[in-house]
Amino acid sequence: MSRPPTKRSIKAKLHKAWADRIKERDNHLCQLCRKPHRVLNSHHLLPQENYPFARYELLNGICLCFRCHKCSNNSPHRDPLGFIRWLRVYKADQYDWCMEQLDDLETPQDDASDAFLEASQQEDEI
Repeated sequence: MSRPPTKRSIKAKLHKAWADRIKERDNHLCQLCRKPHRVLNSHHLLPQENYPFARYELLNGICLCFRCHKCSNNSPHRDPLGFIRWLRVYKADQYDWCMEQLDDLETPQDDASDAFLEASQQEDEI
C-alpha cells in the first residue's frame, strides 16, 4: 500500500511542472542571452516566498541560463533594477503583469517590489 503524497512532494511536482512550462514557453532559450543551454533556470520575477499567490503563474516566470540568472551584469540577483528595465523593454507583458500585482498590494516589502517600483518611477520621469 502506498503512502499518500506529502505536502512537500505535491509542491515539488507543481514547481517542476511550472518550471517546465516556463522553459517550453520560452523555447528552451535563455531570454537574456538568447542562447540554448543544457541547464536552464526558471526564475520567479516576484519572489515566491513573498508572493505565494504568484508562485505558479506563468507570467511570473522567465527562462534564464545559470550565468545570466546568477552571475552576469544583467542578472536579476546582481542588478535587479537593470533586469527590470530590460524586462520592461523586452517582456512588457510580464513587466505589466508584475506591476499590476504590486499595485493590488497595499504594502509590498521586498527587493523585487522596490526595484519594480523604482523602475516604474524612472519610466514616469522619461
